[in-house]
Amino acid sequence: SSRFYPSGGHRLCDYLGKWYCQDCHWGYTSPVPARILNNWDFSPKQVCQATYQYLNLMRRRAVIDLEKMSPSLSIISAELSAIIQQRQSVLEMKKYLMVCRVASSLKLLRMLEERQHFVENEFMYSFQDLLDIDNGSLSAWLGQILETWQDHILSCILCRAKGFVCELCSEKEDLLFPFSPGTETCPECNATF
Repeated sequence: SSRFYPSGGHRLCDYLGKWYCQDCHWGYTSPVPARILNNWDFSPKQVCQATYQYLNLMRRRAVIDLEKMSPSLSIISAELSAIIQQRQSVLEMKKYLMVCRVASSLKLLRMLEERQHFVENEFMYSFQDLLDIDNGSLSAWLGQILETWQDHILSCILCRAKGFVCELCSEKEDLLFPFSPGTETCPECNATF
């Protein structure tokens, strides 16, 4: 019967690759995670109603491990590469903020409460994170938080006490931190140069 073929008014769900009747596929569109991870393609594609609801349900859950699923994606995307660097800075600054009683009283780590996975590791992303990378809002949001955290660390006497003096430089007054631009951290002893 013609009701099982595209000419019968059926629509293709780009996410599942299956045909659906018009009762199950209302023509909604959404970026498809597989297209984002494989091609950095955010163009909306038609998806069936069940997929549309599923993507919205999973939108903020950090279930995408970029290191395992698409490790070379940061080479293609400058935006993603910048976010990866920002997330590494988050993890470096977290070490200072976790042991600072002033930062604790100011609840600085809670600034990332809506994206808790950012303070847990650097590789897990939600679908919404990827969408926000593409539209530029994640970088700006994360940049503001990092600026606040850095301002605290550089001005707090407790955090500054944990800074490093470069053994190689002639300038001994400047403190170095692992998140400072142009610094390197020894993977064995964690010293910063």
